[in-house]
Amino acid sequence: MKVLLTGATGYLGSAVARALLAHNHKVAMLVRDETRARPLALAGAEPWRGDLLEPGPWVDRLGEVDAVVHSAGMVEAYGPPPEAFDRLNVDAALELLDHARRAGVERVVVTGSLFALGPSEDGRPRDEGALAADTHRLASANDYVRSKTRIARVLRDRQRAGDPVMQVFPTVLVGPGPRTRGNHLSRVLDDIRRGRQPGLIGDGQQVWNLVGVDDAARGHVLALERGSPGGTWILGGEDWTQERLVREAAARFGVKPPLRRLGRTFPRAVGSLSVLGARWFGIEPLLTPGEVDLLDAHWAFSSARAAEDLGYAPRPVGEVLDETTAWLRGEAWAS
Repeated sequence: MKVLLTGATGYLGSAVARALLAHNHKVAMLVRDETRARPLALAGAEPWRGDLLEPGPWVDRLGEVDAVVHSAGMVEAYGPPPEAFDRLNVDAALELLDHARRAGVERVVVTGSLFALGPSEDGRPRDEGALAADTHRLASANDYVRSKTRIARVLRDRQRAGDPVMQVFPTVLVGPGPRTRGNHLSRVLDDIRRGRQPGLIGDGQQVWNLVGVDDAARGHVLALERGSPGGTWILGGEDWTQERLVREAAARFGVKPPLRRLGRTFPRAVGSLSVLGARWFGIEPLLTPGEVDLLDAHWAFSSARAAEDLGYAPRPVGEVLDETTAWLRGEAWAS
């Protein structure tokens, strides 16, 4: 297949591009900056210069592709106005789907956010049925979560009405890759390596579902190749507690694990002060109260449907963590 991929210069998107090429698909990537896309272009992907927010000549070329994988999005915890998130994460996504449908593109995969599925109470794994539930309690933690929750439910309603669009929901991504906002866990791991991680949010027993970024990328390809129209799949790996992740990362780095329990009240206060400082001085906050709320929740998920429908089989998280910590030891995060 020839596939148009959005978000190809991002953390997950670049992994999806590599996975598509490895599966012998032709890849066209919609990019604003061809310089950032040069490594993928050298690997065989074709850059299409364009912007999701400004439909132009690239729209007329949609008839050249057999499928679309939409992984682009605004991933920020603070800064842009709410309408900017809605414009890119919701409106532009729906417009892309409409353009694809008019061009006769029959297979479309959209990358969703695990936050759209909502937290898993008491650490019990959630499945794809979470999309049918009412809007969850953390949907307003920040505008990224709000907008991704909204688009997931709009697409769910379209699927119910017979739209063949497919949705995939990667969980917490681990692995080497571009230093974008989507590569959040590498920043956390590198703070552990440098001794800059102050401790555990909450009690450290929050369960997070971790998956290798390359495994989630291959899951996108499997959905494209094997998924039934209108399907939805969680692309996860293993449920680990925050404490286990910190302990195992620290052991690989050969440093003392930062296991001080910070609770919830103190980090939220720090987040509030950090946001005030950001407003006064125009700098990025170190933390926001919404981020604390998200970090202090369980995000446990089951990928059983993806395994059954798609043959999805991610690698052990420990193996991915080995690769990631080795990469960080050799390539420190830019301060």
